[in-house]
Amino acid sequence: MEYRELFNQKFSVTPEAASIFVPTAKGIDLDSILCVKHTRKTDAAGTFSFKNRCFQILDEGFPIINARREITVLINPRFGIRVEYGGRVYDTIRYLKPQNKNVGIKIPKKYVQP
Repeated sequence: MEYRELFNQKFSVTPEAASIFVPTAKGIDLDSILCVKHTRKTDAAGTFSFKNRCFQILDEGFPIINARREITVLINPRFGIRVEYGGRVYDTIRYLKPQNKNVGIKIPKKYVQP
């Protein structure tokens, strides 16, 4: 016999009543509750940064989260990074901000004589 079977024969107890576990209500997403939550603000483009990476919030049509709104970032190993705002949960994608074309150009300073 296995150790587990011997252990169960010696220490097992029959339940006295029915199970007291309550099933979760329909419509409750446990992954959104049991995750790491951080607060961020969206920028003018409707994106946010997290851990030095920029993310865009996905939704049908126009972005419904305006600029500089406080959002909750949900992190879970099952679904990755999502955003909660206004009672709804949105998916996100990694967003690479376009580089400014004038970044590498040095503008010479004008010398003003006193």
